[in-house]
Amino acid sequence: MDNTLLIHMGRHKTGTTALQIFLHENNELLEKYGWCYPDLKKELPEVYNWRCGGAEKNGDFFYKEREVKYGDVLHKERGEIDFFSEDWHKIWEQILSHLEGKNVILSEEALWYVAEEFLINAKEKFKNIKVIIYLRRQDTAMESWWNQMIKGTRYCCKTFHEYLKSDGMEEIENGFHYLKKLDQISRIIGKENLVVRAYEKQQLKGEYGIISDFLSILDIDLKCDGWKEYPIHNTRLYGNFIEIKRIFNTIRQAGYPDLAQYMCFFEKISSVFGKKDEGYFNQEDRKSFYSLFTLENEQIARKYLHREDGILFYDDRMDFPQYDMKECSSFEADLIRFFSVIICDQNEKIKYLEKQNDVFIWRLMLNNKKSRELIFFGAGQKCRELLNNTNIPVKLIADNDKDKEGQKIYGEIKIIHPKTIEDWTGYFVVVTCVYTDEIEKQLQKTGLKKDEDYVLAKEFFLYD
Repeated sequence: MDNTLLIHMGRHKTGTTALQIFLHENNELLEKYGWCYPDLKKELPEVYNWRCGGAEKNGDFFYKEREVKYGDVLHKERGEIDFFSEDWHKIWEQILSHLEGKNVILSEEALWYVAEEFLINAKEKFKNIKVIIYLRRQDTAMESWWNQMIKGTRYCCKTFHEYLKSDGMEEIENGFHYLKKLDQISRIIGKENLVVRAYEKQQLKGEYGIISDFLSILDIDLKCDGWKEYPIHNTRLYGNFIEIKRIFNTIRQAGYPDLAQYMCFFEKISSVFGKKDEGYFNQEDRKSFYSLFTLENEQIARKYLHREDGILFYDDRMDFPQYDMKECSSFEADLIRFFSVIICDQNEKIKYLEKQNDVFIWRLMLNNKKSRELIFFGAGQKCRELLNNTNIPVKLIADNDKDKEGQKIYGEIKIIHPKTIEDWTGYFVVVTCVYTDEIEKQLQKTGLKKDEDYVLAKEFFLYD
């Protein structure tokens, strides 16, 4: 009997990131139960690039990159799926290799938007596919989605009600009319292979929300075996800080496209001073908005959750406290923009100085390189950071992980195992790792001397 390919499609704002990190960090335990959450970014470094999300995601390889214009600023983001690219076939070869021995889990919330075409093409690669989808009540989902837009997903500059009347209409059509999408999916994979869950605390099984609920679908008890827990706080912005961030986003029009780096400051101050548990609908508007989905929610409850009463979401509360939206005067808004531009401009100057400093450091570090070939030791995250932030011509990377041997980073820098190098005297080594004691012993056994034949990058660059 074929193993199962289980595709988790989110929805947005249903604890997806927390679940993905949990699965990524607990893959070894999952394998005890016959499941695998493959680390495709590690296994396919030549495919992994800026378009992919964090290490915990493994279903976001399928998107092509594209440039989208927001206002006067071009912004790179993941676009449509390319079913005919070389990457598509390479990714599936890797997934199918895992499916030979285990059930496989893929997770990516954005697959929801292209579920029909993705699953049709996926079925050509593998037949036994199941899909899990968590649904959130549409009114609270919309509020959370707008908050996310302001936080930085697209640097939205519109108020909640402005967003509802413009961009929000597309999200409502493609994202919140759940029934149409569920019916599309069930036609392709079969209704029996589609698992639908309501994302509400009282409906999720177990004590750990979506994590314990998801594992219950796999017949796995979270209380057994000592699973690693990684609490994730996908912080939303509260109170005045959502309005300040909204105005801050407008400076993209002045030529400051990279604002994501400032999000941590908004999150920190909002978590301390922001008022929590506020919505953006008033009570009447909330009822009106939610009524758009009442009938189809009843059909979902009956069709996919087998509830004769037609109740999909048990929480019927409509009287959430409303955020007191005190819009700034034009003078106050311009003050925020003025100081925002100063901060961003200063940051750009600091980056330039850091880049110049890096050049100086590299020259100092490589003072003893002479005619030897430069080689990095360690193909992990710090190695990638050094490659991204410098222009040093590195062609080889040594790594003790045999599984990485033969892979290429960015399609051109080859990873080799140290044992394949018989004579190290022709190389000058930069150790990129954070923990270097064992690697130093390894290099010293070959006759290399620190600062003459190898250096530690952590002694020259600031490592977090």
